[in-house]
Amino acid sequence: MVGGKHIDSNTLMRENYKRLFDEGIAHVRIKWSKPFPLNDDWSVLSKIDQSHIFLYKIIATRGDNHKLLYIGMSEKQAIEKRLSQKDHLTKQQQMREANKGWRLQYCLGTYVYHTQNGVDVPWALKNIRLLEKLLIITHSDIATLTNKVGVNWFSTGAWVRIYNSGFLKDGMKKEVAYGLFYR
Repeated sequence: MVGGKHIDSNTLMRENYKRLFDEGIAHVRIKWSKPFPLNDDWSVLSKIDQSHIFLYKIIATRGDNHKLLYIGMSEKQAIEKRLSQKDHLTKQQQMREANKGWRLQYCLGTYVYHTQNGVDVPWALKNIRLLEKLLIITHSDIATLTNKVGVNWFSTGAWVRIYNSGFLKDGMKKEVAYGLFYR
């Protein structure tokens, strides 16, 4: 029943999907930077406006081969501060040991925009956690991913579609989503 009248499911999906279900759907675009060396030289970051950068990924590179190792976020602090914290340095050392002969690098995920009902809207910082978790759960099938938290479940009342662009040679998917969508 929709609006008091019976509509079969095929008609509902084909004709009324946008009108009925578009409200509450978040379309988010994230552009991933080229890889930067993961070391203590953060000078490259001082030249970048980080006001819309909350996500990062750590990859391993050897020649033209790339492996996605870790997806993370940094809220209320600069990316270089997060990557320099003790727990992260421990993770990086574990990644280096597990990927001998590979060079560790990081890419920055710039939040390009978020639309809801076709209108650009500001993305609340608290929802960056949701984006990080969705990226982790949708990439947990990649054998090299070292994230431990968030790989077994994901839940939210929102419908979210993330469009990734930029550097994706590490196996990151161009599009991931949670909710009911159709093409």
